[in-house]
Amino acid sequence: MRWPEGFSFLLLPVLVLTLVAGSIPARGQAVMDPTQIRASGMTFDPTRDGFGFSNFRNTPEKWTVSDAVVRKLFGGDACSSGTADTDCELNPIVRDWQDATNRGLAVGHCVGMSALAQEFFNGSVPRLGGLATESTVEFSADNRRVVSEIASRAAVQYIPGQGKVTFLPPSGVVSQLEEAFAQGRARYVLVMYGFNPNVGWGGGHAVTPFAIEDTTRENVKEIVLYDNNYPRQTTSILVDIETEGWEYAAGSQLPSGEAGDWNYTGLGNNLGDGSSMGLLDVAKLRGPFACSFCELDGE
Repeated sequence: MRWPEGFSFLLLPVLVLTLVAGSIPARGQAVMDPTQIRASGMTFDPTRDGFGFSNFRNTPEKWTVSDAVVRKLFGGDACSSGTADTDCELNPIVRDWQDATNRGLAVGHCVGMSALAQEFFNGSVPRLGGLATESTVEFSADNRRVVSEIASRAAVQYIPGQGKVTFLPPSGVVSQLEEAFAQGRARYVLVMYGFNPNVGWGGGHAVTPFAIEDTTRENVKEIVLYDNNYPRQTTSILVDIETEGWEYAAGSQLPSGEAGDWNYTGLGNNLGDGSSMGLLDVAKLRGPFACSFCELDGE
């Protein structure tokens, strides 16, 4: 995902690549029973509708953005010869983009996992034909078709002009999610960025929100979600809709990372540092896309 202005970032040869991972209040422990949530949001249940495996790194041994994924994203525009369906040879510029994107996804596939779980839940994409299961949680991390679908969505954030996050004040995120849930729509990935007053902006992560709950604290709402770093668990973000502060405890780069406190400079104190939260429409992560960089120099 892209960083808002002022965030730290990782430069790769072709693109600015930024994708990281998230957090839960306590490892190995869900914050609430999903059956207690359904009256106030979608019926999404991480024990059924989330993936049964964790957010994962990309490695050279198993690059997830394969030639087939690239062709799915760009069609014949990506080919220097052949077509998207027959004997396609990716042109050198597209090959560079593919290599850079694969390296960017070395820090995780949170956008793809968040989006695909949401799409399977709302029925906007088929359950991969003959690989259909009763629930998303039954898919294996070794299922290459599933991994390719995840990778194709995660890769969109690295396509110039695509995969843009609509950054909003945290209260705006809560309002937009409440409106969507009231209309019975499950369409957003929630993107958040951690801030530590001692070191500045930290990493970002994408998760699947599915309910908004009131709390016993004045002006504080709870965004209930499936975090792909923690299979089969229900987690939540606390948002102060008055001061625009938020907290998401125990944040980490990936499930194997050390826990830390992700927050917007502390609940109730945002210090005017700018937006640190936004929404991404899952429908905008499905190709094919026009490839603005596919043309070779001089052609």
